[in-house]
Amino acid sequence: MTSALIVGLLTGLSYALLGIGLVLVFKTTGFLNLAQAQLGVVGALLLGKFALDGGWSYWLSLPIAVGSGVVIGVLAEVLLVRRVRSRSSLSCLLLSLGVAQILVAATYVQALQPNRARLATEGYPVPFDTSWEVGGFLLRGQHLLILIVVPLVGAGLAVFLAWSRTGQATRAVASDDEEARLCGISPDRVRATVWGIAGGLSAVAAILQAPGSGAFTGPTLGPDLLLRALGAAAIGGFRSLPVAAGGGVALGLIEHVTLHLSGRSSTAQLVVLATVIAALLLRSSAVNLLGVRHEESHRERPLLPLPARFASRSVIRHQRTYFGLGALVVGVGVPLFPYFQPESKRFLLALLVIFALLAVSLTVLMGWAGHVSLGHFALLGLGAFLTAKLEPYGWSLPVVLLLAGALGAAVMVAVGLPVIRLPALVLTVTTLGFALVAPDWLYRQPWFGTTTSATARPPGVVGLGRPTSQLGVYYVSLGVLALATMSLGALRRSTPGRLVVAVRDNERDVATLGFNPARVKLRLLAVSGFFASAAGVLWISAWHTVSADLLRPESSFVVLAAPVVGGLGSLSGAIAGTVYVYAPEFFLGSALGGVLGRSLGMTLLLSGSGLVVVQLWFPGGLALAGRRTWTGLLIRLDRALTEREDRRV
Repeated sequence: MTSALIVGLLTGLSYALLGIGLVLVFKTTGFLNLAQAQLGVVGALLLGKFALDGGWSYWLSLPIAVGSGVVIGVLAEVLLVRRVRSRSSLSCLLLSLGVAQILVAATYVQALQPNRARLATEGYPVPFDTSWEVGGFLLRGQHLLILIVVPLVGAGLAVFLAWSRTGQATRAVASDDEEARLCGISPDRVRATVWGIAGGLSAVAAILQAPGSGAFTGPTLGPDLLLRALGAAAIGGFRSLPVAAGGGVALGLIEHVTLHLSGRSSTAQLVVLATVIAALLLRSSAVNLLGVRHEESHRERPLLPLPARFASRSVIRHQRTYFGLGALVVGVGVPLFPYFQPESKRFLLALLVIFALLAVSLTVLMGWAGHVSLGHFALLGLGAFLTAKLEPYGWSLPVVLLLAGALGAAVMVAVGLPVIRLPALVLTVTTLGFALVAPDWLYRQPWFGTTTSATARPPGVVGLGRPTSQLGVYYVSLGVLALATMSLGALRRSTPGRLVVAVRDNERDVATLGFNPARVKLRLLAVSGFFASAAGVLWISAWHTVSADLLRPESSFVVLAAPVVGGLGSLSGAIAGTVYVYAPEFFLGSALGGVLGRSLGMTLLLSGSGLVVVQLWFPGGLALAGRRTWTGLLIRLDRALTEREDRRV
């Protein structure tokens, strides 16, 4: 038990640094910075590269490494966050998620990575190597460094915030930035300073964690670390730095004591998630601050009116139908091109369509209701494992799709129910927790999943039999995607669909009309979960096998970019965004593997840059750009026809 307490304390101190950074940013900017755990990763890479490859001393490399975290934090605020901060909390959150993905993609850049052979033999650099046995646990230099550095950094930050003019200005901006501005304080300068501090804290945390992590990878830097940082900040109510620091330490202790008592990391993951949810509920009054400015996030953006000459024509009035049919024809014809003849290429095409269905389910949640889910790939896993369980019974595809969808709907409601009355962005935390718990615990339970892998043949379609090739799976998936898009489009145009948007924009007004906003949200969670889990049936039909290792939490982060890039609220945009995010990895990944080391790095770079670019310059995404282009073409055509008619007259 002593060793578990020591390891928990050491781990919790790292969580504390990240929690403090999250709280600092939230207090001065009003949104969750999902990039907090990644701001310092480049600095940790540089320290390892300089010390191992360049032979630099640790103390010479350290200021450069921490300084790079500070610079990245400042640049992120000045160049990116400042441009969208006045728009909405959701826009800022998605922007920070894009920054996080770009920084994780940097870990795959070969030029930034320390020599792997030396890293494996010598380990990550530490300034001193000593040992001290306490209760059967051997404290080494890397552990003593954490025990020394984190309290010193915390104390230094406390003194800085309490006594320096910049610290006092930070407190003033956190209290009321307008009053601070009247007192001659520049909120922009303060926020840039805070982001620099957050980047420095992230760099220190990454450097301290690196000796025990073994490598810088997406899993090391991704969802697990983010959940614990968010948990620490939640315990602090997103306002108190000391309580957030204590919350980080508490989470570390809870995690490792549970691991010691149960012997299972999955159980520890469950307990951590339960602790974070309890913190959100107990600090609900403070958590309600997450809803600030969220109601402005998805106002419909007006388009120029269509020329009267074309507006009444049938082809224009039914343009949605014609565009849909045209896209369907393209989808049917694409796999017939010679390039896509190999089964491997058709397998990738099938995955592209399946991920498009997953993106469509996310559009329902994000674009219509303003909720962010970081666990939709885990819902896909539900459908895949259920299909493997039902495979011996020989049920047809429609039945399996309905059963898998019902399971996904029930699970999504269960995940959202505890926080349904809290601000919409809180769902980000609970779905993130589900994305972590599912592959670590649920998928490995014998009553649902397996500890190895499960296989399944594609379910058959009555009258058509089972798909026997990837081309068959592709066409079945394309048909399901078409039906899902049509049904969801009809739902959006119906009264229940308009009610969802009304709840998103103003819950109070909807409640005064006699509707229950919580019930409306739960229904939409069920719809989104239904289609996400149904996508899992098609996913295992393409793969023919499923295991927890194929359904990692990072995948939910990547697929989230598709509906954002495509244009939140647009079903067709979600499909176009999926092509942007996944097609380069699927069909160009091998050509660019030498730059990013692995195709996953390329996917992270594309999805992250897409999130950033859309938030900065194209808030409506590809869908709005397409609509404006089409409208502009009609307007120019109308002008040309009018000029021709005038010349004739």
